[in-house]
This record gives sequence, C-alpha cells and structure tokens, in this order.
Amino acid sequence: MNKTLSTILQVCLFLGFGIFLIWLVFSGFSEEDTARMMDSLRGARYGWLIPSLVCAFLSHASRAIRWRQMLSAMGEHSRLSTAMASVFIGYLANLAVPRLGEISRCGVLSRYDGVPFEKAFGTVITERVVDLLFLAVITSAALLSQFSVIGASFQEYMSSFLSKYSGLLSAENYTFWLLFLIGALLMSLLGWFVWKKLSASGRFSVIRDKIIGVFQGIAAVGKLDNVPLFIAHSLFIWLMYFAMIFICFQTMEVTENLGPLVGLAMLAFGTFAIIATQGGIGAYPLIVAGLLSLYGIDQAEGYAFGWIVWTAQTIFLIVAGALALGSLSFIKKHERTGADRIEGNELGNTGA
Repeated sequence: MNKTLSTILQVCLFLGFGIFLIWLVFSGFSEEDTARMMDSLRGARYGWLIPSLVCAFLSHASRAIRWRQMLSAMGEHSRLSTAMASVFIGYLANLAVPRLGEISRCGVLSRYDGVPFEKAFGTVITERVVDLLFLAVITSAALLSQFSVIGASFQEYMSSFLSKYSGLLSAENYTFWLLFLIGALLMSLLGWFVWKKLSASGRFSVIRDKIIGVFQGIAAVGKLDNVPLFIAHSLFIWLMYFAMIFICFQTMEVTENLGPLVGLAMLAFGTFAIIATQGGIGAYPLIVAGLLSLYGIDQAEGYAFGWIVWTAQTIFLIVAGALALGSLSFIKKHERTGADRIEGNELGNTGA
C-alpha cells in the first residue's frame, strides 16, 4: 500500500509540475501569441515527421541490439524481437510512471526469455552510464560551439541567481546550517534504522545476490567480444537522436534554416527537459521555445515547434509500446498453443 501511494505521489508530482508549466506559459500568452502559435501549428509541414520517426525507430532498434550484445557477454541470450519489444514497453512505462521503464523492460525480458532480472538490470544501468557520458559530451560541445549565444544567456542567469541566493549559504546564516545539520542527523538515523531492520530480518543474503547480479550486468562491458561494435551502436543511437531533431526543423519555415549546431543544443537541453517532467510534458516545449528565442525565433512559434516534436515522439512511443505489448501477448499465446499441441500428440502416441 505504501509503495502504491509512493508511486501515485510520484506520478502526481511530475505530471503536476508539467501541467503547471503549461499553465504558466499560456497564462503569459496574449491573444496575439496564441493566434501565432495556432497559425504555426496549422501551417506546419507534418510530412517531415515521418523520416524523423523512422530515425527514432532505428535508434531504439540499435539500443535493443546493443542490449543483446551485453547480455550475450554474460552468457544470457534473448531474441531480438523480445529485446525490441522490451525497449518500447520500457519507454511506454516511463510515460506513465517516471523511472518505471527500466524495471519494466527487464521484467519483460526475464518473463519471456528467462534472463535473470538482476543481470538485465545491471546492463540497463550500464546503458544509462553510457548515455550519461554521451549526454555530457554533447552538452559540452553545444555550450562550447554556441557559447556566444547560450553561454552568455546562462552566465547572465547564474549571476542573477547567485546574487539572489548568495546570502543563504553564507557562514552567518545560522538557521540554514542548523537545518542542514538536523537534516543530516535525521538521514543518518534513518540509515541506521534501515540497517537494523534488514539485519533482523535476514534479508542481507537476498540483497547481496541481487547486488552481485547488478554488478555482473555492469561488468558485461568488459567482457564484450566486439567493443568497436558496441561503440558504433552507441554513436548510432545518439546520431539518430540528433537526426530526429534536425529533420523536424523542416516542419516550419522559421526553423528550416537552423544549422546542425542548433540541433545539437536542442538535443542536449531537450533531453534534460524530458528528465525534468513525466515524459517531458510541459517542460520540453518550454525549453525548446526558450532556446529558439536565443536565435531570434518568436516564443509562440518556438513553443509550437516544441509541441510538434514532443507530440509526435510521444504518440510514436505510445503506439509502438502498445504494439509491443500486443505482439508479446500473441507470441505467448502462440507458444502456449504449440506446447499444448505437442503435449497432446505425445499423449496420443502413448495411448496408441
């Protein structure tokens, strides 16, 4: 019950924050802004979304192949169809509950192909580490290449932020540091309490086995037979992410002449927006509009572009995830029917 309540609160928090951002933007829009945004949506060239979504599919397919490569290095094997379905179901689950996707995709793989959950989860953690490294490189490249535009704006914002909150961290602010110490003490007591409960229940052996399985999954990278292939898939995944954005520039006249460096910046900061709220709702269009405004694009038109990209990607993930769920149900039913048929034939032969 507590876990269910925690999940509900988490969903409400992320979803509520996204809805708040949507309300915040529209509350600041004038009638002219709303009219420009609607005109941009009506006049968009939606046909360009098709090749963009093809790139999205290719990136997810490459992720599934890379995942199978890591599992194979651990002596575990999965069908490509199951791995791809697991990836799409994971993305679908993340739209419903933040961070549920990693658990869902490992659970699917364990159920349908018998891969131990802990090992699968370890490889997913490795994926996230690799993705984080790529995101760090892309963000650094975007900031360095576009520093005259993005860097100046960020520096101005940070200066304003620090001047506003510098007094909070000062040594003279005894209230803040007292609250900090109290919080640290409470966290220490909580850790001690959890440790005692686990010790008394004898669950350490179970937790130890799970942790070992996770670390085995992480160590799979060091056992890869073909490291260049792993790196190639990792590069291809992020190249397709970039292509998704860059192709979408052609959907509107105001964005069709934007260069690849702008696409790189949008990929970096758009990824952070997706992490900030549930599936990026509210945050992604807002971040995109703010970024495009630095390049002279009207906020209402930039907001429309952000909604076009976000909506297309979200619908794609919902449809692909639903199809993946349906395909796995069909495969399971087909396998069960085949097993029953074989068992019936064996009984018939025995009777004869």
